[in-house]
Amino acid sequence: MTEYEKLALEYLETKEREKEITQRLTELQQKLHSYFQESGQNSIPTPRGVVVRQARTSVSWNEAMIRRCLPPEYWERISKLDPTALKQEIQRGSISEEDIAPAKEEKIIYAIVVMPPNGKSFPKEISGEI
Repeated sequence: MTEYEKLALEYLETKEREKEITQRLTELQQKLHSYFQESGQNSIPTPRGVVVRQARTSVSWNEAMIRRCLPPEYWERISKLDPTALKQEIQRGSISEEDIAPAKEEKIIYAIVVMPPNGKSFPKEISGEI
């Protein structure tokens, strides 16, 4: 077996382990989210660090609804829905947050993060939303 065949084989084996690890992390994440939901707790301290459940709010806009909320001249200036453009229009005063409130959709996303035991560095996100 050549050196590159060995590298290719090692790569394939590592990718297989990666899939297994990703599946296991997903299982653990789901169990941790369940525990946090049921217990009302938001963290689990361990000697190696603290596992924390963080809530984040994600905002999106219902384009069909926002088209009904805003005047046609807005859509003449903006060809597609862009949250940054919406924010700029609000800051300019050309639309108000109340005008577009019915089109705002908020979703709470929970992430599992790991904090070091000393709490001195930023959290490293381990898993995404649930």
